[in-house]
Amino acid sequence: TKKKLGLWVGVASFVIYTTAFEYLYLNIDFSFPCMLVGSVFMGPSNNLFIQWYEYTGVLGGSVWVLLCNVLLYLIIKKYIEKKKPSLARWIVTSLVILIPLSVSLFIYHTYTEKEDPVEVVMVQPNIDPYKDKFIMSYNQQLDSMLVLAEKSIASNTEYVIFPETALDSNIWINNITENYMVLKIRDSLLSQYPQTKVITGVNMMEYYVSGNETPPTSSARKVNDNIYYDYFNAAIQVDSKGDVEAYKKSKLVLGTEYVPLSNKIKCFENISMQLGGSSQSRGTQPYPSLLKSKETNVATVICYESLFGEYVSEFVDLGADFICVITNDGWWNGTPGPRMHLRFSQLRAIETRRSVVRCANTGISAYINQKGEIVEESQWWTATSMNNTVNKNNKITFYTQHGDYIGRIAAWLSVLVLLAVGYKTLKKRKV
Repeated sequence: TKKKLGLWVGVASFVIYTTAFEYLYLNIDFSFPCMLVGSVFMGPSNNLFIQWYEYTGVLGGSVWVLLCNVLLYLIIKKYIEKKKPSLARWIVTSLVILIPLSVSLFIYHTYTEKEDPVEVVMVQPNIDPYKDKFIMSYNQQLDSMLVLAEKSIASNTEYVIFPETALDSNIWINNITENYMVLKIRDSLLSQYPQTKVITGVNMMEYYVSGNETPPTSSARKVNDNIYYDYFNAAIQVDSKGDVEAYKKSKLVLGTEYVPLSNKIKCFENISMQLGGSSQSRGTQPYPSLLKSKETNVATVICYESLFGEYVSEFVDLGADFICVITNDGWWNGTPGPRMHLRFSQLRAIETRRSVVRCANTGISAYINQKGEIVEESQWWTATSMNNTVNKNNKITFYTQHGDYIGRIAAWLSVLVLLAVGYKTLKKRKV
């Protein structure tokens, strides 16, 4: 692009192409968006400098980082060529670096949460996902979580949160209100605290009766000529009456929950199994939904979904008062993974200005305020429960309204620049 359209269009295209690629990567079947450039500021003290993400999202941070690098590169290049950069170039570079930082500091020191508290208990059972998860009965696992919950629950507690896949006992959504684990939650904990709702992760199934041989969904497994079923990583909300609401995870982990192109390339299933993944994709629901009560609407984001800013913003656009992230980070024991995963919840809090309650099986569980600050967190690999309050919010940020608009702009600009390059090339050949 630089050769065809000149230096300035060339270096601008570096920023445009990279941002467009990140946007594309967020929206393809092979997505694993842990390393977006704008996510580089994930850290305990860096939230101070990225408060403007409520307007741009993480892709805005990507543009900023790339643009700062390009401008500094052009200045350094001048010195290498034994030339002096112009004063205008220094001023532009300084402004590009300092303006977002100044805006962020202003937002940070002036943003005040509206007092609208909801008391939430989080249960971190610390069940080893490599061993105990598959040795202990699920009834025993539920008992241990109920005991931990009773240590922290109070008369004002509105929610008790259990982590991802906390319940797994061949739960069928078709008759979920009759499941013994759901009934146990209702008849033990919720009978003592009827004002409370329990949100928990669950491995869940759903069967379908089909009148033809066409599967009702792309992920459905066939039982016989007209019976199919799907397997979901899901979240359910149980109240004291035993009523149940469910949300099925939509953003699946590549390999372990989702095998791309497996219908067309059969060897992908075998490769996935050899790498410790799944032989067939789990089911999903095509759109986000909330777990609702008369008082509060909760966005329940399951593990990997917290990496997708625009997707999480769709929950908030539906009316979520706060975000609940349920996860199981024990698979990453001994790596920076759990801490990095926690940082994504902080980014989502800033983008949407929603408090985040993050409940993990083996840590790190945390309460995060609307400025992305960790108010309280648990210790890693410790069985515990915590009680704290977070503020609800019903205001919609610019990013929540418009999502990854920066990525869409970059994608269209990439097309236009590439067309211009093609036109220049063809014009030169004709001459």
